[in-house]
Amino acid sequence: MSLTPDDLTGQALGLHATGMAALQGVGAALAGTLAQLTSPAVAMTLMAAGSIAVTLVLAALGRREQRHQAAPRTRPDGLPLPTATDRT
Repeated sequence: MSLTPDDLTGQALGLHATGMAALQGVGAALAGTLAQLTSPAVAMTLMAAGSIAVTLVLAALGRREQRHQAAPRTRPDGLPLPTATDRT
């Protein structure tokens, strides 16, 4: 929520809730289709593997974003940008 402006927080939460509800239905339909085409055990295994894969990708992207935000800002020539403490 820290990336969302205060005046858009409600809309962001509403979009999140709608997306979660819609994708839960898509996930259930996908699991049911897989169970019909294979077996329930195979469908559960595939859905669990997919869930783990998505979780790992999102975690890696989150860590990458945190490193990017923590990195000092630099100019195009590679030198760091001056900070407020650099000015005297």
